[in-house]
Amino acid sequence: MSHVESLLSSNQKDVLMEEIIANYHANTQDAEVVLVEGLVPTRKHQFAQALNFEIAKTLNAEIVFVMSQGTDTPEQLNERIELTRNSFGGAKNTSITGVIVNKLECPCRRSGPVPVLTCRKFSDDSSKAKIVKIDPAQLQKGSTLPVLGAVPWSFDLIATRAIDMAHHLNATIINEGDINTRRVKSVTFCARSIPHMLEHFRPGSLLVTSADRPDVLVAACLAAMNGVEIGAILLTGGYEMDARISKLCERAFRDRPGRYSWSTPTPGRPP
Repeated sequence: MSHVESLLSSNQKDVLMEEIIANYHANTQDAEVVLVEGLVPTRKHQFAQALNFEIAKTLNAEIVFVMSQGTDTPEQLNERIELTRNSFGGAKNTSITGVIVNKLECPCRRSGPVPVLTCRKFSDDSSKAKIVKIDPAQLQKGSTLPVLGAVPWSFDLIATRAIDMAHHLNATIINEGDINTRRVKSVTFCARSIPHMLEHFRPGSLLVTSADRPDVLVAACLAAMNGVEIGAILLTGGYEMDARISKLCERAFRDRPGRYSWSTPTPGRPP
């Protein structure tokens, strides 16, 4: 984005469009259909919407709007659709083919969706959140654009993938397992004794523990062998995992939750 900002600020939008066209043709030679995701407008990137329009015109692309419902009623949502349409040329722009409404009936607050991580907090906030029930058929009645799809809210779909979290932390992956497909729905810091932790060993849980806590690793191993699809295990502290514990858990974690380590300074211990 810094390169885009630099070109736009120096009044070189034509150069930017040429680069976009060049990259487009270089990567789509054998493609029948090309899907280009637009930029999301933010406070920092308020030019995103206008740039999306320019890119669509330059590529002669069909435009499909994707927006979430939030706490909007069908009438309010249709107003937003019309406002977005007007920013892309309005009814005169025949390239606008329709709209997809995402996260339909999402439990939202005014400040936004309820938190994804920590299932317990999610459950607590969901009871306080505002859920606006919408029949997808209602959207089409009042919309000036065809509603191509309405995707219902699904907690499982927005949960963070374990592999994405590993990359974000720049962690070292020790054992992949199902790390590419497992999703993290809650985070558990394993600081207490095992009897007090067992209730948190549940499907989708990311277990964060020091690598010198073999009791936690063995307990997670047993849980996995009993069919609990733990999201992943994050080892911290910079310790090397004991080879004997690793061998003991090898069978359980061979094709089960991914493990990755994240080296962090430990108080009283040199890095």
